[in-house]
Amino acid sequence: MKTTPSKLALLLLGLALPVLPAAAQIVIPADRTLLNAFDAGLPGDTGGQIGFLTDPDNNGSFDLTHQSAGFRYQSVTGFGAVYDFCTDFFTGEDGDMTYSVSSGFGGIDPARQDRIRALFSNAMPGFELKLEDYISLNGGDWAYNAAFDDEFSDLVGYAGGTQAALWEIIHEQVAPLGMEVADPGLFEAGADPLFPDSRANRALAYANLFLDNIQGTTPAWTDQGGWNFYFAEGGADQDRLWLTPVPEPSAALLGLAGFAGLLRRRRA
Repeated sequence: MKTTPSKLALLLLGLALPVLPAAAQIVIPADRTLLNAFDAGLPGDTGGQIGFLTDPDNNGSFDLTHQSAGFRYQSVTGFGAVYDFCTDFFTGEDGDMTYSVSSGFGGIDPARQDRIRALFSNAMPGFELKLEDYISLNGGDWAYNAAFDDEFSDLVGYAGGTQAALWEIIHEQVAPLGMEVADPGLFEAGADPLFPDSRANRALAYANLFLDNIQGTTPAWTDQGGWNFYFAEGGADQDRLWLTPVPEPSAALLGLAGFAGLLRRRRA
């Protein structure tokens, strides 16, 4: 039976008891094990690439870049189970990267940090509910099943929406936040009219919903807590943002109790 990410993270915490770094920690490829990836632009998904209009030089000249959106879920030595998001949009990633990982958000400014906390503390519980529902529907497995294509597309569309919203928060310089080309700004995205039900379009719809909620007044999303944030600095290559759930006190105590039990058995 598959375990949803936050539950798996707590299991890893209880069993492995990782020591989270107080200062920057070097993480090499051998420290990372991919558990799954939730991508709104998977190969074979017609219309799965999002067309982003970007002006990285802020000179009024926009370039069209087709990009998938989503995130990885992996186990990292010293961190446990980690949600792995991309913070850079204009910088590619080397698959064999070594990261310098520290607590917090790197050089992202405080106002954007507040919005990122609001985004993830409100949106990620919704993702985990959707994942749990899909796993249950799919007989205990989180792999793609064509029989449940609509449910899977909604799941990865939701995941892609969180990544697209993160890019908008970090890279947009003009208020208000929004992914539509009709909005003023330097970082926008367009839906694909040929494939209105594609995962990419679902991702944009979710991204706009999340951004509207963050800027809303009825009430606006604010930081609900429950997550640790780590900035994985890639040097000249791509930087990443890692999320881990803050363990409930009872889960941490269960982990310690299990560890103590192992010690007692070894001494017996």
